[in-house]
Amino acid sequence: MPRNARGPVIMMPMRQPRSTTLPSSLLLIGVVFWGASFVFVKQGVARVDAYSFLFVRFSLAALILAAAFAGRLRGFNAAVVWRGAVKIGRAH
Repeated sequence: MPRNARGPVIMMPMRQPRSTTLPSSLLLIGVVFWGASFVFVKQGVARVDAYSFLFVRFSLAALILAAAFAGRLRGFNAAVVWRGAVKIGRAH
């Protein structure tokens, strides 16, 4: 085993390079959705007033996020939400 001035050289196993296919694919999907949303927003605002459009847009987003994180939301109740709102209000 080779030695240097500080002691024995520790040979570490070579790590395999990580694949960048999945992160690149997810980034591409995100860019496509972001780019397509511009067209949908432009058409949506042209057909209905901005407040109605925003209401529908954020309601859909809230429902999708609630469904995606349903397990984490089980412990929430009105008291937890109010405490969080008060903390956010005090911070600003």
